[in-house]
Amino acid sequence: MISTAQMVKLAAQHCVGPQTLARVPEPDQVMTGQENVDQFDKIINSNVMISFCGALELLHEIGGLNRNGKVLDLACGPGHFSLFLAKYGGAEKVVGIDLSEPMLEKARRNATKMGLSDRVEFVSGDITSLLQFDGQQFDLITCTNSAHHLPSLEALQKMLQEVVHLISAQGTIFIMDLTRLRTSDCVKQYVQLMGQEYLSHGLERLYDDFLNSMYAAWTPAELRSAVPLTQNHQWTYFAMVPLPVNQFLFARPRSGQMKKSGTSFQWPSSKPPVRDDLQIDYKRYRQAVFTSYKWFRKDV
Repeated sequence: MISTAQMVKLAAQHCVGPQTLARVPEPDQVMTGQENVDQFDKIINSNVMISFCGALELLHEIGGLNRNGKVLDLACGPGHFSLFLAKYGGAEKVVGIDLSEPMLEKARRNATKMGLSDRVEFVSGDITSLLQFDGQQFDLITCTNSAHHLPSLEALQKMLQEVVHLISAQGTIFIMDLTRLRTSDCVKQYVQLMGQEYLSHGLERLYDDFLNSMYAAWTPAELRSAVPLTQNHQWTYFAMVPLPVNQFLFARPRSGQMKKSGTSFQWPSSKPPVRDDLQIDYKRYRQAVFTSYKWFRKDV
């Protein structure tokens, strides 16, 4: 995790001028190479799990976890967040969808290892054209660290239009993703700081994928511009401060019947399932997420 001094320095570089780094779509939007898939599966033991745990706690805070609900997890990859939703979020049924068959094979194996195959299903599909599902059947639809995989802003708009069609009237849509920083130099510095862990474990492909993802990430303005008009749901957006390493976009019912939880999320073992040496980093990340949510969220 970036130290406070490093974050402040990088945040200052990011904020001193206008966005100059243009988006570069990922060279491979669908990850199918076995070595890349194998290395990506290992994020379960990396600092990426900090953001997954933060996402789950934020979902609890905004009232998005329905313990008897049905969940759709978009671009699920090896299924780690899908399985998080079943194991820790209490979802009754989770469907993970992805275009990569090697990723889906990993996800199914991970579900078997965790004893969750009866509650989590992984299927092949395009997240911009979800014709295999009936409308308004999901209580929660998530997309975590994956929206940047889409090739264009038009594809992002199509994905959001699909989720609006599939979410129930009282359901929640939750998007968490990376943020493209202001300059190429900022991106390289951030990837070098956060990606050192991957290189130290021989995960060079994962490091390269991370760099490509940061160049492909959406700016806050781009992500907000893709939000479709909706009658039943109100969209809310915020980015982490001082450095927007993650940004969040979610939609909740306009009816006001969904209330915030009012209680803190309780992990079964009294601490989030990240490595012991990352527990302090998680506390810092969580504080940044909830401070940003409290003071900087805005309706879209």
